[in-house]
Amino acid sequence: MEFLYLPMASVWTRDGPDFDSVLEPLLDAAEARSHHIILRFYIDYPNLPSGLPSYLADTVPCQPHSHYGTGCSPDYDHPELLAAMIGLIEAFGQRYDGDPRLGFLQVGLLGFWGEWHTYPYSDWFPSEATQEAVLQAYHSSFKTTQLQVRRPAANSVSLRMGFHDDSFAYSTIGDVDWFFLPGLEAAGADDRWEQVAIGGELRPELQETVFSDSYVEGEYSQDPVACIEETHTSYLLNYRAFSGNNTGYQGDQLQRAREAAQLMGYTFELQGAAMEATLTPDGEADLTLKLAVAQTGVAPFYYPLNLQVRAIQYGQTALVSTPLEPLLPGEVEEVQIQLKNLPAAALTEPFSVELDSPILQENQSIAWATTTPWSTKDGPLMLLFDPEQPQ
Repeated sequence: MEFLYLPMASVWTRDGPDFDSVLEPLLDAAEARSHHIILRFYIDYPNLPSGLPSYLADTVPCQPHSHYGTGCSPDYDHPELLAAMIGLIEAFGQRYDGDPRLGFLQVGLLGFWGEWHTYPYSDWFPSEATQEAVLQAYHSSFKTTQLQVRRPAANSVSLRMGFHDDSFAYSTIGDVDWFFLPGLEAAGADDRWEQVAIGGELRPELQETVFSDSYVEGEYSQDPVACIEETHTSYLLNYRAFSGNNTGYQGDQLQRAREAAQLMGYTFELQGAAMEATLTPDGEADLTLKLAVAQTGVAPFYYPLNLQVRAIQYGQTALVSTPLEPLLPGEVEEVQIQLKNLPAAALTEPFSVELDSPILQENQSIAWATTTPWSTKDGPLMLLFDPEQPQ
């Protein structure tokens, strides 16, 4: 996955949406890399040019600031700006909801960096009515693409809305009320990860040392692994992992970063497999495969997910009717799948067991945490049964 922050002005004009000029080339470029985009629109990003559409510049009041770098905080409650934000959200949802190039859509738009705060200028942040209007527009416009907001603001907890901690591993867990997880708990959102995703950004100031021997936990700096486990995080932005003299992490730091990355999100294991076969009078085989699928990660898979079995030699594919995306960490789903009218020789041929989702792009696949002697490194999970042995 890769992050993309775009100014509202790049996709919205007086005449309405313009997604083709800037956004489409970026989405296509990410798809060419077999990546999903995590997208956020912003209006006020300190030290960057204003994202306010130019036709609103003389209409919407704007408050200059320099606390985090120069910027200008607009009057988010201004009716013309609110109408423009709602128009953008609705047009974006109509065109892009469920687009497999999008992994997650962060609500953005409001506050510094689109992070839903104007601290320390709290009076500049929009009214709760404006917050609810923006949240509701996203909720109504996106039925498939996963949504996230920086904090449990306004009515977000009651909507199909996940959360992103952009200060991850720095004031994320603990018992201080303004930390990320305590904030979710206070809002009754600590179990929302079971339906909607948690993500964010590893605190930029920590990225250099957080996986090194010199990293020291303190009042705010925390163990990233503990933060992942307690928040059920699915992804994190970590710019340092792919930069730093163009080398990223090296040695032990790289290994620890990989382990933390692999801990995030879902993990599917095939914990058991059995085959029952019936030979028909005309010499064909009807097969029933019984599979035990376990979810051993920290978070669900948030898009539709199904299991399919293929008799590769004979071109037959069967889908399990039971969806797997509701499977929570620690749960096991017993599924059955049937393949009929196969040649009897299929009993001694391997079967592939694959996880499939409409969110996948052409060159993407979902890897199992299980390996078998018949599987190859980059291929699907393969099963081979001995028909002479009881299953």
